[in-house]
This record gives sequence, structure tokens and C-alpha cells, in this order.
Amino acid sequence: MVLLAVAPLWSVTETVDACVGIPLQKIVALGSTSEYTKANSNDPYDLETVARLQQGAAGLRERADSLQIPFLLLRTTMIYGPDDRNLNFWRRFARYAPVLPLIAGGRALRQPVHSEDVAAVILAAADYAGGTREFIIAGPRPLSYRQMLESICQQLGVKRQYVTLPVFLLKTAVAVIRFLPGMKALRPAMIERMQQDMVFPIDKARQELGFAPREFGSKGRDRR
Repeated sequence: MVLLAVAPLWSVTETVDACVGIPLQKIVALGSTSEYTKANSNDPYDLETVARLQQGAAGLRERADSLQIPFLLLRTTMIYGPDDRNLNFWRRFARYAPVLPLIAGGRALRQPVHSEDVAAVILAAADYAGGTREFIIAGPRPLSYRQMLESICQQLGVKRQYVTLPVFLLKTAVAVIRFLPGMKALRPAMIERMQQDMVFPIDKARQELGFAPREFGSKGRDRR
């Protein structure tokens, strides 16, 4: 039996312990590149997330070693799809707002990966014939925030203007907006990260797992 652990990484050890009596042959766990990108954050919430991800990865290695079975850890970047909170926020915003705000010209790079492609690579990892490995799972190429917003507007069939806003102004706005219903997850630290490039190589996942992520905004596979 192969255990596909897609719950938060820090819960993997509890899941493995609950499988007492079940002959596990492999563990496939879903992690996050936040373990790297939030490591230098000043936000206590971010640092707690990093610590929990690190503890989860360490626990996974310990359990797999004790059971003498291989594991695959898939660290994902920005996941988008029907239920994501990040890009769907911008999708809703772009639908009605005539002007879209940018930080540092919207030049910071990301590699958004579709949730269906993540699901596909998890299944591929279950069939992987190699031993213990760790992979980065990300989109096929880096895109700037502006490019992502332009793609979203194209999908919506709207044209929008863009304006670069000062960081301190956006931080202040976020500090206020987060008190509105459904906005608690917004934090000023997010503004800091929107100025940073978060790009990772995916060659190993392509070569060993047959990972083939779609282009962001692809009409052929993106059904939203």
C-alpha cells in the first residue's frame, strides 16, 4: 500500500502512526516551498509555518526510516485552481476594479501550478520506481505578477489599467482590510514577499516523474 499524504505536512507522522498493521510500501507527502521562501520573514505566523513544515519533513524522514520504506516529498509553489485564495482573490478584484495595484511594477516572479497538475504528479509519485526523493513542484516557467494579472484579465475578457503603489501604503491598507470578514489571512508580510522572486527548477520532477505542468491561463486544460 502507498500512503498519499496530502494533508498539512506536519500531520504526516500522525497519519503514518494511524496505519499500524497496514503494510506500507511507500509514503508520498505534499510539502511547500514556503519552507524556503518564508524562512527570513519577520512575521511570527510565517516563522511558525516554516518551523511546522521543517518538523513535518523531519518526522516524515524518521517514520520512513523506522519502517524501512522510501518516501517522496513534493514541495509545491503557488497552487491555483477553483478553490485557491490567492489568484482567485485577484480574479474577483479584476472583474470589477478598473485599476489594478502593483508592487515594484509587478516584476516579482512566481511559478503558479494548477491543482490538477499537482494531483497528477502525486499519482505519478505513487508509481515511481526509485527510492527516497524530494522534488519541487511548480509551473513550467516564471511569470511576473503583472503577467499573471494580464492573463487573468484576458481570461475575463476585460482591459484594466495598472498603477504601482508605495509599499508602505499597501501595508497600511492590508493592516486595515484584514479586519474585514473573510480577510483575516491577509498580512503585511505578504506585501514584502510580493517584491521577491520565488523561482525553482523543476527539471528533476519532469525527468523522473513525467511532470508536465500546463501554462498559466491555458485554455485547453484550465477549465475555470
